[in-house]
Formats: sequence, structure tokens, C-alpha cells
Amino acid sequence: MNHSENLKQNLENLTEKTFYFCLGATSSIIENTQENLQKLSENAQKTVEELIKIGEDTCDNSPEISFPKVHFPEVDFPEINFPEFKTQDYVSQSLKSRLFVLVKGDKNLAQRLITLQKQKNPDHPEKWYWEKVIYDLQRH
Repeated sequence: MNHSENLKQNLENLTEKTFYFCLGATSSIIENTQENLQKLSENAQKTVEELIKIGEDTCDNSPEISFPKVHFPEVDFPEINFPEFKTQDYVSQSLKSRLFVLVKGDKNLAQRLITLQKQKNPDHPEKWYWEKVIYDLQRH
């Protein structure tokens, strides 16, 4: 093998290894980003729920604070959609939060309403039951 062929072979090896390195680095970054975004979403939801609870406790313990009943408009929260999280049974945290707000944090009531819808309307995706319960509560 002459010097030119040897140089060409080394360049091809370097190019191939560089490509695989970049592919591996990109894959690792995407995986870490997905994990971090999921953790961030969970932490944000916990913080929101804690702040709502603090606000409710403040109103309950302060007779000078009273709020009229207000209907808040429907808000579509953005979702982070990763392929591994999108299954037929996936229910977004924002959808769960909307139901929990409507039942004033009573998770047992929310679960009973979901179970009732499952009995009345079998064979639907899990998300459908949550949306149906929310729709029915907002309609009344």
C-alpha cells in the first residue's frame, strides 16, 4: 500500500469514527434531555399543586379573604410529546391537573368519576375518559 492509499484509508476511518461519535453524542444528548424534561415537568406539576394547596389553605384560614365564584376559561396547556410517552393509555399531566382543579383536589372523586365513565362507555382510550369527565363537569 503506498502513502496515498494509506492516507486515504486513515481519512476514511477517521470520517467513519467521527460520524459514529457524533451520532452517539446526539443520541445521548436527546436521551438526557428527555429525562430532564420529564423530571422538570413532574417537579413543575408538584410545585403548582403545592402552591394551589397553600392558596386554598390561606383562603380557608383568612375570613377577610373571600373570592366570588369565577369561571376560568379553558386553557390548552402545551404538551411535550416524545414517542415513548405517547401510548393509547397516556394521560397528560395537564389533563389530570384540569380534572383535579374541577374536583377541588379530591383525587378519590376524580377516580370514581373516571371509573363510572369506564363502566358506562367501555373500550375507549384512557385519555378519552379523562376528557369526558372534564367535559361533563364543565357543562354543569
